[in-house]
Amino acid sequence: MGVVPEATVLPPRNEGVKPWAEHSADERRFFTRLQSAYAAMLDHADQHLARLIGFLDTAGIRDNTLVLVLSDNGASQEGGPLGFVNAMGPYNFRPEPIAEKLRRIDDIGGPDSHSNFPHGWAMASNTPLRRYKQNTHGGGIRDPFVMTWDRGCRRHGCSACSGAAAIPSS
Repeated sequence: MGVVPEATVLPPRNEGVKPWAEHSADERRFFTRLQSAYAAMLDHADQHLARLIGFLDTAGIRDNTLVLVLSDNGASQEGGPLGFVNAMGPYNFRPEPIAEKLRRIDDIGGPDSHSNFPHGWAMASNTPLRRYKQNTHGGGIRDPFVMTWDRGCRRHGCSACSGAAAIPSS
C-alpha cells in the first residue's frame, strides 16, 4: 500500500507475541472485534478531520490555517497478550477469562467498555518499528505528525513543507 518502502526490513516478532494461527478461534474472533473498534475510532477521527478541512475550505481560510495532527506515543502494550473488554479489571483484581471476553464482545467500542487490543495488534500497529508505548524502542516513542499550512509555509519560504507533509517524529 506504500505505507512503508518496499525494501523495509521488518523486525522480528516482539517477545511473547504468538503467531495468529496459534490462537484459538475464540481468541481470533475477540481480537478482531478489538481491532475493528480501533479501526472504527480512526475512521471516525478521519471523518471529522475531513469535516474540519471542508469547513476551512468553505470559509476560505484553509490556506492560512496551520493544521496539525499528532499523537503522544506508539500503540499500547497494556492490553496484554489477550486484550481486554475492561482494561481496568486487572487493577481491581478482576480476571477476564475468554468466556467473559466473548460474553461482552458487543460492548467493545461502546460506553460500557474500556477495551484495549492485545500485544499482537499493538505490534502490528507499530510495525515496522519495534516494541510498544512505554518502551524506548521506535514503536514506543515514534508517532505520526502530519502538518498542512499551504500559504503560510510558502509565504515564509519554508522549503521543507510546501503543502501537506507527513513527517515521522522521533
